[in-house]
Amino acid sequence: MTSHCATTCPLDPVPSTVLQSISGKILRYLSSTVNASLSSGYVPSDFKMAHVTPLLNKPTSDPSDVMNYRPVSLLPFLSKTLERAVLKQLTSFLHQNNLLDPHQSGFHSRH
Repeated sequence: MTSHCATTCPLDPVPSTVLQSISGKILRYLSSTVNASLSSGYVPSDFKMAHVTPLLNKPTSDPSDVMNYRPVSLLPFLSKTLERAVLKQLTSFLHQNNLLDPHQSGFHSRH
């Protein structure tokens, strides 16, 4: 849980830094929420929302030209936590069942 970025999404009811500071006390509840979502296949609608903000492509770009911006989506802390759990389980499954092409290097960790 502490590996998450400290950036707080405006959609989070509690700042990420606060959640990280009390992570030992809420870890059991967080795990229950993630496990319930994984076992039921249900993702809460709040987890599917993102706060989109424009970010200037390059510091030297003209800020008055809208084409010089790209959208950046800030996701809620719990949504990112669920995504990491899914990624970990899916990656483990793919490796254990030899379902990854050994010649593929893209989209692999440490590549």
